[in-house]
Amino acid sequence: MHAARIGFADGSMLGDCRVIDMSGAGARLELKNIDTVPDQFELLLSYDGHLRRQCSVVWRSETAIGVEFIQST
Repeated sequence: MHAARIGFADGSMLGDCRVIDMSGAGARLELKNIDTVPDQFELLLSYDGHLRRQCSVVWRSETAIGVEFIQST
């Protein structure tokens, strides 16, 4: 598990989350306010934001979301 942040292309941030599982295709994220997470967002995996992935939510539970990484073209 490690900390990450949910952000948007305009530089604004939604908040922090924890990466529970991650693969090359997606991840399971744990966070408090599941309802505030949009269907697509950027996942910032490094403190400085240089390591990031575009994500699309594929499932939601009460405490976690599953995302697939969107391949950039």
